[in-house]
Amino acid sequence: MTTPRERRNPRDPQLVVSGERYWAGAGATALVAALIGLLAVLVFERVFDIPLVVPPDIFGTDSDQAAYAIDAAILAVICAVILYLLIISTPRPRTFFGWIMALVMVAVGVAPFARTDELDRGLLSGLTNVVIVASIWSLLAAVAGRTVSAAPPPTGPPPGGYPPGASAGGYPPGGAVPGGATPGAYPPGGSGSTPPGIVPPGTRPGSPPGGPVGP
Repeated sequence: MTTPRERRNPRDPQLVVSGERYWAGAGATALVAALIGLLAVLVFERVFDIPLVVPPDIFGTDSDQAAYAIDAAILAVICAVILYLLIISTPRPRTFFGWIMALVMVAVGVAPFARTDELDRGLLSGLTNVVIVASIWSLLAAVAGRTVSAAPPPTGPPPGGYPPGASAGGYPPGGAVPGGATPGAYPPGGSGSTPPGIVPPGTRPGSPPGGPVGP
């Protein structure tokens, strides 16, 4: 955790997440992923009569459409949790998340071939899985782009404290301004060395310093 005294790299700032908007976006991402899985089963199995290699039916629904939709939604939520943890804990979270999603995409793309010897079923099932992962990846990246921002710069003394004789305002202790003047007064010896509101002897208000006083 970054403390006020800790120095930050301006090229890699601490990130903060707008939690409510982020998780609302994650929920919408899960809904889109579920709809893609449901639509894939509807098109390939009901229209073209090509059975897909359906992922595990976690809740025992005995429905290919429900199994695909539920698993896709769960995968989206898991990816959203991973991205959130990367944002709050690691440098360059999008780079790490990109690598993770790329590996997941490869894994789900080839997984159907381990469960079937039919090329068309394996290709269509792998394509469906890749599209689901790609949608989750792109949508979560867009959500993070709108809900993640850099934390404000730290306040307080710099690491090691202020230099000897300096304070938070940059003036020496006691409030004296460098040069011997005090706050609100002119520097000594300057043309405006008289404090505001005091007229020098031999002048009148509105006359240049040192000028004669008129009748």
